[in-house]
Amino acid sequence: MVNPKYMCSSHLLGEHNEIHMAVGYLREGNHLGRYASEKLIQVNTMLSRHNQLVEEMLSRGYKHNSPLIFDPTEIAGHLFEWELSVVIDPKYSLNILMGRCSGCRERYLQNIGRMDLREKWEYAIHKQPNINNSSEKPKRYQVENAMQLLDDIL
Repeated sequence: MVNPKYMCSSHLLGEHNEIHMAVGYLREGNHLGRYASEKLIQVNTMLSRHNQLVEEMLSRGYKHNSPLIFDPTEIAGHLFEWELSVVIDPKYSLNILMGRCSGCRERYLQNIGRMDLREKWEYAIHKQPNINNSSEKPKRYQVENAMQLLDDIL
């Protein structure tokens, strides 16, 4: 659920492919299992997510010849209710992706100029390794470091 503009080509195309595979898998009557329990897939938004990815693919000059025809109600009857109610936290996913992929991190930093001030603040706060994804308030030194990072970004 990371903004596709921030994804490197490998992750963009990979997620597009995974959505098509997941739909095929679901149509065969399978459960999402680990993918759902680890919040790697959000069934109720797969069609709109596919469309977001395609929009970004086209903006980068890629061709798209694989429309996704998917109605979540066609598979809802055989999935567990919890599988249908999984919600992915895009900020958490972004933090993980930034830590794992230098290509995505580079794209993110290239696009940061288009971010509003709140997004820049959140980036500066969450860029620091001492901050976890809990609801705890950042410590004073973390806020001061984030402000320095924000100054660097601006």
